[in-house]
Amino acid sequence: MTSSIFLNMITGMAANAANSVRTYISELEKNRAVGLVTTQDGKFISGPENIDSLINRYHDAAVGLNELANRVRMTTQLQTFQVPRILGKYFMQMSVSDYRRDSLLQVARTVPIGVLNLPLPRPLMDQHQVAYEEKPLGTVAGGILNNVWGQLQRGGDAARGQIGGNIPQTVPGVGGAAPGSADGTWEKVWGAVGANLSQLLSKFNIVGADIGAVMQMASGYSPNQFFTILLKGPTYKRYQLAWRFSPRDPEEAKVLKNMILQIKRWQAPGLAGGGALFDFPKIWRLALFPNSQYLFKFKPAVLESFTANYAPNDNPSFFSARGATDNMNAPEGIDIMMSFIEMEYWLDKCFHDNNFPYDTDYGSGFDDRSQL
Repeated sequence: MTSSIFLNMITGMAANAANSVRTYISELEKNRAVGLVTTQDGKFISGPENIDSLINRYHDAAVGLNELANRVRMTTQLQTFQVPRILGKYFMQMSVSDYRRDSLLQVARTVPIGVLNLPLPRPLMDQHQVAYEEKPLGTVAGGILNNVWGQLQRGGDAARGQIGGNIPQTVPGVGGAAPGSADGTWEKVWGAVGANLSQLLSKFNIVGADIGAVMQMASGYSPNQFFTILLKGPTYKRYQLAWRFSPRDPEEAKVLKNMILQIKRWQAPGLAGGGALFDFPKIWRLALFPNSQYLFKFKPAVLESFTANYAPNDNPSFFSARGATDNMNAPEGIDIMMSFIEMEYWLDKCFHDNNFPYDTDYGSGFDDRSQL
């Protein structure tokens, strides 16, 4: 059975399954008015909210099946590379698309142009990072804030009023406004504390001194700088994938050569606007088959770095010249390394417990087990 016939069979099966799900949804909607429906496994579900939830889940399943059918259908029409010719049960698929935006007012869209079917890469590592910043509040500001915050937490509104009333007497130069007023009282507090301390130091001709160092020298204690952690935000996920290819024959070596050439073309930007602008490079969607649910998923990405090593064992070797390789000597082994950077953040509602490898949008996913 050729690969095209097999892909057409999968397309037909997915499309038929989507139609069957739609038919069942129509039956559920007809019986919704009765307030009681029977599921396909013989269970009874009652109540409009429960029935609507069931309909929505089947609707999501139909959407997922349609997406599968469309992607497989596109695969039969796209520029497709598969190395080696016979893949195992577990493999990675890379879908490559053009990034198009006809005007600044339109939403960008992707148009599929190619597919790579490859063995699972190494390493197969899923790493996520969130960026934080370590920031010192300073001894004076941190001490005051720590004391005030503790009183506010312990005393509630009464403590807030008492602290607000005592600030003008405790810290000269603040005035009579209460904390939290529109004139920025807290800023006045920090400014007044700093000004009073600076005046004290200036009396001893200690101008421009490090207040923390002065306190440490005078008391023998090291001041607490009150370091805190500030969230800067998520980071764009980066990952590096590597393969070692050993073509079985010159024909497979030629397919590998053509694939490498096309990857370079897909990675590189083009020129537009008479050379004044760059065309955006291709968008990559990666997927692990057949069980992404027990591995991990990928957001849309761009290919940041591509490396091909034609001497994987530090000793290049070649096939003898054949007609399949245009009477040239193709290498017998090539190491490939690809580095990607994703174009979207991973947020808390992007992790869906299902086996749809492209279901990474923010919100509830297709047939998300956590939503049942």
